[in-house]
Amino acid sequence: MRNLFILLTGLLLFSLLGYFCIYKNHARSIQDDIHERSNRLLRSDMPETNIMANVDGRDVVLTGNVTTQALKDRAENVVNVVGSRVVENKLVVDTEVANKLQNEKAALAEPVNSIPEVEAIDVTKAPLTKMINKPKDSVDANNLPYRFIATLSENKKILLKGDVPSEEARKQVVDLVNKLFAGSEISDRLVESKNTSKDWLITVRSMLTNLALLESGSAELVDDIMSMTGKAKTREIEEKITTDVSKQMSQQHQGLFNITVLDDPETVPNPLVVNQQGIACQQQFKQLLSDNTIRFRLSRAIVSAESMNVLVSLANIAKSCPGQSIQIEGHTDSTGADVHNKWLSQSRADAVLQHLVKLGVDKTRLRAIGYGESKPLANNATAQGRAKNRRIEFTVQEVK
Repeated sequence: MRNLFILLTGLLLFSLLGYFCIYKNHARSIQDDIHERSNRLLRSDMPETNIMANVDGRDVVLTGNVTTQALKDRAENVVNVVGSRVVENKLVVDTEVANKLQNEKAALAEPVNSIPEVEAIDVTKAPLTKMINKPKDSVDANNLPYRFIATLSENKKILLKGDVPSEEARKQVVDLVNKLFAGSEISDRLVESKNTSKDWLITVRSMLTNLALLESGSAELVDDIMSMTGKAKTREIEEKITTDVSKQMSQQHQGLFNITVLDDPETVPNPLVVNQQGIACQQQFKQLLSDNTIRFRLSRAIVSAESMNVLVSLANIAKSCPGQSIQIEGHTDSTGADVHNKWLSQSRADAVLQHLVKLGVDKTRLRAIGYGESKPLANNATAQGRAKNRRIEFTVQEVK
């Protein structure tokens, strides 16, 4: 009888132990699932925030900073749908961050074409892109870029937007456009700005005069870079525009041309040329990012104002290989939890992608991916190594 009692007691204890182990593992799997889904939803729905969801069992605690009360409430609604039981919202509404973010967005309100900050690799033999480079003064990183953009649509409507140095200059530009595009619908969105370049009007006149020769297209002056894109009816017109603008525009400016000829077999992308452009792009990306770092606010996915010029240069390089897809890769050091580093690297890569889209890069060509701390370049045991591991890399896809 005593042996039977001992046996039954042992079976009961064994059953309780098994139940406890299964329950704890199940609870842990629920906690991990809620943690992963909460942070994934926050990352996809609110990519420009630094919100972190910490999970204990089925209880979620939201930490970080947001710019408005509406974003704070929205974050709570996002994680409420993933099976959580209690959501403790500890997000801080930081109005100072909101003001700074608004200023940064204002600096990128208008799309710009290209401002190369690195020595260009020769791809001028490609039929889709022609570049003419002239000596240029360095751009003051503390000043916002000035822009002048004239767009000619296929139905011959003209849109003028950006900066002019004075009201008198604006009138001269509008008068010239009325003469060149007589009978066309003209939309004037120009604003007066003292931040324009020397000999601004010389280059703008040349841009507009040659834009009138295109079937459709755009002419842009951003800081000291003039760019023209569009469709020419014949090869002779395309060559005339490239030659005339390079002669007529101010010596203070550079020229970038991407003009296709309608029904011209030479403008059909050549796979070999496209691959050569991709190789050139990859080399330029590597050179630029080895000399410059895209900086973010501490533990956040917001690009610092000091890195805006680097983003403009990256956008310019991306536009020089229009036939290639580009992967933007985010990396962190090993400080902090792995899941947080994965989220932060993905959010930062997403933020860079969004900036490039605002700067005129086709979004369908871009892909962002975050690797977290999984691909270090250096030893995370030192501050120097950790700094090297915190980085954004660009990879041109399918380059042979």
